[in-house]
Amino acid sequence: IKISSQPDLSFSVEAENAIEGSQGQINLKIINKGLYDARFVSIKVLPQGFDLLSDSNIYIGTIDSDDFETATLDVIFNNKNADLTAVVEYRDFDNSIITKNIDLPITVYSQERALELGLIKKINVSTYITSVVILIVLIIICRMLKKRRRLRKSMSKE
Repeated sequence: IKISSQPDLSFSVEAENAIEGSQGQINLKIINKGLYDARFVSIKVLPQGFDLLSDSNIYIGTIDSDDFETATLDVIFNNKNADLTAVVEYRDFDNSIITKNIDLPITVYSQERALELGLIKKINVSTYITSVVILIVLIIICRMLKKRRRLRKSMSKE
């Protein structure tokens, strides 16, 4: 009697700091819902809509039954239509190589939308510059007034 089972892998993706034109991370979570371990799991990432800063080939190892593993990718998001396309390869109970192609959409926000949602804060440079200029003008005016007072005091004593 031969008893065999297959790993049942499912995938989910989560992006951190997913703002167009900025650096962020993509976390790929691989969940094994099957009754047998997925062995020798490796991932080949094919970037679409982002530049990959980390290695495109990732070795995960063994994903036990009823367990998960996570792969983290450092990326720069280029546009709002980003997809994580990857080829996942692993071995099953019979030591057969199984290849799965995955294509998971990633929500990437534009700079404007990220500001609206409060994901990033707008740096208000003009306010800072105006404040510094006003402070410098006030200091100059105070010095001029002190100088005039000293001159008036000295003129009145003579």
